[in-house]
Amino acid sequence: TNHVVQLWDTHAPTPQKVLTGLADNALCLALSPDGKTLAVGSGVPTVSGELALFDLKTGALLRRLGKEHKDMVYALAFSPDSQIVISASGDKTLRLWDVKTGQAKGLLRDHADSVYALALSADGKTLASAGVDRSIKLWDLATGKARFNFAGRPHGDTIYALAFAPGENQRLVSVGGDGMAKLWSVGPDAESTEAFRALSNGGQPTYAAAFSPDRTLLATATKASTVTLWSGTGGGWLRTLTGASDWLYATAFSPDSKTVAAAGFAGKVWLWDAATGKSCGTLPPSPPPTLAPPSLGAGGGGGGQAPAKKLAENFASPQGIAYDGKGGVIVASRNGNTINKVNKDGNAVLFTADPRKFTFAKASGLAYGDDNALYACDFGRKAVVRILSDGRTELYADKCDEQGFVAPDTLAFDPEGSLYVLDLTGALYRVEKGSRQVTRAATGLAKPTGLAFAADGKTLYLTDSQAGSVLKATIKPDGSLETPTLFCALPTGQLPRGLAVDQAGSVFVAAHEGVLVLSPDGKLTRTLAIPGSELAAVAFGGKDYKTLYATDAKTGALYTVEVAVCGLPLFRAPQNEIR
Repeated sequence: TNHVVQLWDTHAPTPQKVLTGLADNALCLALSPDGKTLAVGSGVPTVSGELALFDLKTGALLRRLGKEHKDMVYALAFSPDSQIVISASGDKTLRLWDVKTGQAKGLLRDHADSVYALALSADGKTLASAGVDRSIKLWDLATGKARFNFAGRPHGDTIYALAFAPGENQRLVSVGGDGMAKLWSVGPDAESTEAFRALSNGGQPTYAAAFSPDRTLLATATKASTVTLWSGTGGGWLRTLTGASDWLYATAFSPDSKTVAAAGFAGKVWLWDAATGKSCGTLPPSPPPTLAPPSLGAGGGGGGQAPAKKLAENFASPQGIAYDGKGGVIVASRNGNTINKVNKDGNAVLFTADPRKFTFAKASGLAYGDDNALYACDFGRKAVVRILSDGRTELYADKCDEQGFVAPDTLAFDPEGSLYVLDLTGALYRVEKGSRQVTRAATGLAKPTGLAFAADGKTLYLTDSQAGSVLKATIKPDGSLETPTLFCALPTGQLPRGLAVDQAGSVFVAAHEGVLVLSPDGKLTRTLAIPGSELAAVAFGGKDYKTLYATDAKTGALYTVEVAVCGLPLFRAPQNEIR
């Protein structure tokens, strides 16, 4: 997250080179087969994507390209002759680029959702792609035409990585959020494609896979901080590599196939001897990002605050806000037992198509999830309610270990799609994506009234309205919460409620007398003046997420204020169409 790439000699204590010049956070890497060019993918969620090409020998930035992408670049691959680089993006497309000129060479689109994974066969003829829609597509790279779309859904969750066996055109591995790795035989006739082995990582979401250069080993890396080594030919289990202490998002072998590396979310790299499974040490984490000191302007801009505007009113104790990605905002009125949709002009209508079929009993926190479904804390029903895009409504979760929720108040999705629900009794519940299994992520929180994830998807901010403070905690690999620590003690009388985070890492807190803006290190930097004396919820939306929405529970009004720094899009929320 510090906009740099580090090149290491694994036996040295410091990086050999630090490559700079990235406009946004680095998300993926690819090295050209000739060893001369490094491609780095980056971008801003639902806004833009970019590729940066570096000369590996000198570390110089050669060029930037790929701004045609409307979402982050999640995967990269080079052609065997190193002349073409392929990018995959959250905007559902794949694009081909000429490495020397930076010119666009092709556009491939057939995916229904974000594309997270790419792999190119050794002969450069077959490109494989996969992602959130759980399909694996094979493309003829020369013509740009789709060869084959694996029938059904080969995985039960998002596919995060693909890899062809080195020197081959037929063996392909895919790994996904369902904890499975599948080996495929990609025959000359695409219709003969089939999975010949399914390898289980114990149900742990699996984010990365790599074959060793000698093709004898296959490594898969998981959310459970483990790397599993399998036979690269038959898929049999060999050993599990342990000792990492982070979710592992990337894995690779050394050129001699003797060393396995895996990288964690926080930037640390672990090394193992492939033959024995013994640890070979670690590479230090990247240095923290250098952030400019926040100014006194709204959202980091210079000068004074843009004036707050009243967008809508007459809500009965509005408690929750959710941006719909299309310029509208959803507002939950706890005392009005309604959920309303407010358009950009301030006109409000009932959110559900037919309120006679389903009413809400004191709705509070809101969050959009997969399939454009809206999730609401129904305070009166003591449950989380799921509202589908066609208006159908169902109870999504209401108990843990046969003990019912008491006062579910607010909620947030993690990157994988599991839902965290905060109960005013001091409990934090986690609803597993898919199975809907509910577990207690934490208990004993004093009086929690707000939660929000940081950009890393592992750091959680919570408000304690009783103590007048904001807490910070890390999500452990099993989904539970480490003991929260104090992030910021707020001034007396500023009782915190809802939270939102911007892309610079600042935390926006709804309080009684305005929105308090906290720096990434927990210091109160400014207060955004918004009318009202009991602000309850905040959320980012609008063009480039530069509109901050806030509700005042006492007067029943919804306000907006424009900020300079883009807000952080919520995980699993609809893609923003307002740019």
